[in-house]
Amino acid sequence: MKTTTRIADELAVPVALRPFAEVHLSGPRPIAKVAELLAIPGLIAHIDVREIVACAVALRTAAPHDRLVWTLTAGVLDRRVPNWHWDMVSDKRRNEVYEVAAQALIEPGMTVLEIGTGTGILAMIAARAEAKHVYTIEMNPRMAYVARASIAKNGYADRITVIESDALNVSVGDQLPHRADAIIHEIISTNVVSENVLELIGHAKEALLVPDPLLLPDEVWAMGQLGAREPQYPLSDVSGFDLNALDLMEATARHVKSLRPDQILGPPARLFGIDLNAEPPNLSQSCRVTLAADTSGTLTGVAQWPSFRFPDGTVFDGSEHSSCWGRLYHALHPTLDVEVGQEVSLQVDQLPSALAISHAAG
Repeated sequence: MKTTTRIADELAVPVALRPFAEVHLSGPRPIAKVAELLAIPGLIAHIDVREIVACAVALRTAAPHDRLVWTLTAGVLDRRVPNWHWDMVSDKRRNEVYEVAAQALIEPGMTVLEIGTGTGILAMIAARAEAKHVYTIEMNPRMAYVARASIAKNGYADRITVIESDALNVSVGDQLPHRADAIIHEIISTNVVSENVLELIGHAKEALLVPDPLLLPDEVWAMGQLGAREPQYPLSDVSGFDLNALDLMEATARHVKSLRPDQILGPPARLFGIDLNAEPPNLSQSCRVTLAADTSGTLTGVAQWPSFRFPDGTVFDGSEHSSCWGRLYHALHPTLDVEVGQEVSLQVDQLPSALAISHAAG
């Protein structure tokens, strides 16, 4: 018969919780009782998050069908792992373009850097393309755990090192033994820039990569099209009350998976682009873009999404399919009735980590 100490070891119970856990390990539903300890508010402030994550994963592994255990550990696991990780790794086209580009461009013996490990899939794609070693940086300790487990399970633990840190705090000679020859990354948000791709790539080029490094990808841009999605519900009369004060809290853009055919008023067009090789980098830009309507309707906003290119010409075109990024719908005020062939002039302001789209003045 297993002792409570041995069970606590198998469940990776943090040392600070052992006295409390062992009280329950010989009683009914011991795994759920330990999970209750992990649900104590503020626990992460007193125990290393890595220990808590390891214990929570061990509990779920030991009780794969116990929904109570999964619910009690949600606060330290799935609620802190963004849902888009599942969409990303399930996006076959995304994975294919990285695979094609890596196989074409990564040369045997190269050291490759990655920022934003996630599940580790891009690091493993780089290793499979015969990179000598991949150093991949992940700041979320839960995703670092996932990546290490996945990398080990797939046989790449000896060629991929997960650096658990904010990339801006990583330097050569500390976690990274020398400058890398290339960087593979997917720190590209739906609006292109809000995952700080410009700052992070700039830091990597300055401090972590060799001169003239290989960037995978090296060009990103935003696509957009005129839309007729239903506007936000008016708040001037809600059950007889004027709640317009809430309008000042309105998001400038809302994430949508896609637009219905009847919500599309025009073909996709390029809004702005960023060359990540540029020196100095184009951190901000403002431009006027003209989009044409090919359908009559009421223009309420612009649907927008990212696309990117690799140095060998491989392109991920977000217009081609419903990708893991989905669409951002930038509301336009005021709305505008448009006819077939009518041109709409837009002001596009790309900031280092934000994007604004509005009607152009005049």
